[in-house]
Amino acid sequence: MSGWRLTGLIGLLGALASIVFAGWLILRFIQQHKQRMEKRLEMLKKAAAEKAAAEQAAAEQAAAERLAAKRVAAERLAAKRAAAEQAAAEQAAAEKAAV
Repeated sequence: MSGWRLTGLIGLLGALASIVFAGWLILRFIQQHKQRMEKRLEMLKKAAAEKAAAEQAAAEQAAAERLAAKRVAAERLAAKRAAAEQAAAEQAAAEKAAV
């Protein structure tokens, strides 16, 4: 094998090695990018789920507060009615006693 053929063969092998190495680097970069995107998507899904859970908890708490306010209002109304009925009964008893 002559010196020029050996030099050409070494050059060809070097070029092939460079192409293979560049391909490997590209594939590695693509794989790492894909992993980063999957991780980011997972984090976004987790954040969205946490946000939805927090919003639902806030909605449930607001509903419970509205229900408690309605109960308090109903109790006040019932107390007013009972007081009005008692006053009416006392007035009727006083009128009956006066007659």
